[in-house]
Amino acid sequence: MMDKFEYEGIWWLPDKPEKQVSGTLRFTPNEGAILDLIGSFKDTKEINKMLELEIILGISSNGKNITLHKCFETKSNVSVPRLLTSSFYANEVFVGAHFQKSEDIKFRELSICYSYLDEWVNISGFNIQYPDKREVVIKYKQPEPIQASIGEDCK
Repeated sequence: MMDKFEYEGIWWLPDKPEKQVSGTLRFTPNEGAILDLIGSFKDTKEINKMLELEIILGISSNGKNITLHKCFETKSNVSVPRLLTSSFYANEVFVGAHFQKSEDIKFRELSICYSYLDEWVNISGFNIQYPDKREVVIKYKQPEPIQASIGEDCK
């Protein structure tokens, strides 16, 4: 289960780095990743249009680079005097890196650790023997790694 987190920061689009907007990114396992902006990436003539954005970039108040991927606008409000606010849902969040476009999101290595996996798949490196009532012999041999295919080029 993923832990909830929150980052306040500055957010922008890769093709418009000069137009930065303040906001807060919140993630909870139940609701996912929601970015609430005090401002908008839209021009005033686009105010009625709901945006779908491939990438939103940000830097948190504590200096972490953040990339939001596959985002869509869920709310957009205008209040007097011309204060725009907007909210986005992000399908993927990458903390610690900036990716300018979807094609840049590639990884050389991925490591996943599942709690109690050895019990789920009934694999253990332990061999426990009881030669007599007063003796226990415990031997350990590391099991072979478990691999899964993630597409044609990745295992």
